[in-house]
Amino acid sequence: HHGIFQMLYYGHHYGWNRNARDRFRDHPCFDTCAQFCERWDQSSFDPDYPAWPLSHFEPMVRRVFTRKAHDPAVIREGEVTGLSPA
Repeated sequence: HHGIFQMLYYGHHYGWNRNARDRFRDHPCFDTCAQFCERWDQSSFDPDYPAWPLSHFEPMVRRVFTRKAHDPAVIREGEVTGLSPA
């Protein structure tokens, strides 16, 4: 239902219900999805948001795709890494 959560940021431009996500408010993952969308997706809908060129990300993408798949030194069961607290 990620797309429904994203509509908060652009749905009104199409006459859609920006708050359609509220029907999931009692779901245990509601806050996590809402925070993710606010932190990451919201900015992607702003054409004036400052962004690095794709070339900035090329070394990181190459590093990820050249390492051993499912490397236990990188992917550890039960551990979430990569996102710092908001």
